[in-house]
Amino acid sequence: MAESALKEVGNILGAAYLNALATLIGVTLLPSIPELITGDPASLVRAAFGEGAAGDIAVSVETEFHVGEKEPAPIGYFLFCPQRVTVRRILDALRVE
Repeated sequence: MAESALKEVGNILGAAYLNALATLIGVTLLPSIPELITGDPASLVRAAFGEGAAGDIAVSVETEFHVGEKEPAPIGYFLFCPQRVTVRRILDALRVE
């Protein structure tokens, strides 16, 4: 149940991050189905860039999850792994050479 809830939170926040980026650069971005990966950073890298990966570029967004006054806040990372054509469009929209 906890994993399902965490996946749903990730889905909602991931969509919000993509929508904010899409609005900023004036394009439509369509997300793929998000995955929940736990464990060490090497597991994340293997999952993101292993066999069959869409690309070799990633943007990491660190997120703190605040629940009431509980401290310290749990931290999670959203990894956005766009295809190369999407990266070029984002850089063009941001006027980055």
